Amino acid sequence: MAARAAGARAGARGRRAAPAAGGGVARRGARGRVGAGAGEGEGGAAGGEPPASAPPPPPPPPATDAVDIWRDTPLRYLGYANECGEAFRAFLPGWGVPASYAVAIGYVLADTVDKAGKEWEKPARCSSGVRGARVAASATDALFWQLLASVFWPGSVIHLVVAVASKTLEVLPGTDAAAAAVAEALPVDAAGAAVLASVPTALGLVTIPFIVEPIDETVHKVSDVSVRPALNAFTRALATADPETPEGEEGEEKLSPVTGPAGILVGAGVFAGALALPPALFSVGDLVDQAFR
Repeated sequence: MAARAAGARAGARGRRAAPAAGGGVARRGARGRVGAGAGEGEGGAAGGEPPASAPPPPPPPPATDAVDIWRDTPLRYLGYANECGEAFRAFLPGWGVPASYAVAIGYVLADTVDKAGKEWEKPARCSSGVRGARVAASATDALFWQLLASVFWPGSVIHLVVAVASKTLEVLPGTDAAAAAVAEALPVDAAGAAVLASVPTALGLVTIPFIVEPIDETVHKVSDVSVRPALNAFTRALATADPETPEGEEGEEKLSPVTGPAGILVGAGVFAGALALPPALFSVGDLVDQAFR
């Protein structure tokens, strides 16, 4: 009996000690795994390899557009030569005003050639016929816009302003005497007629800065509903029918703000009106100049 009791107590002590021993092994194993993980992290850092989640380097800054010498430099003022010619009409010889228009039109042609050349230099996967059509479309767009915005619209406006101012001074009583008095008061020799003629010139020159931006924006809107959609539809149709132009390389579609059949009618009407406006203003200016004679 005593022997069996002693054996039972020894077995119980052995069973209690076994879990403790197992727990110690488990804990030592866990510490070993933690140490191995730390060793791997130190080894990765020591190797100099970046972590897998490192962000990619920032993209390079976008390239800035080249300066357009014909529109972003003082050469742009050559397009206003004819407005100055119209303002100084009273002081120029007979060939002076036509010469100012020749300078302005020369500027327009130079800008047109520049825009055509830039279109030709663009990389394109298409036939030479489609590429030539795109060049012609860019040249036509530039020529139409420049002729209206730089030459004929502002030129006709200044022509009308000078004509109205000249005729107003001509019919107002006492203007000759006032001009003569101003001429006598000037520190330089000047005739009363020259002083009187300088008033319309000054009004014409002062008007130019106020009409440039509104005319530019208006002609842009005219082009957006007439010339540009038509040219874009033409070049895209050629590219679509061209076997050498891959699908998706037809070019960006530029639609008129007025869609459908109404857009064609509106575009045609706006185009005709834009071309008719300068002759109408020149005619009104000439009628005013010839009135009361």
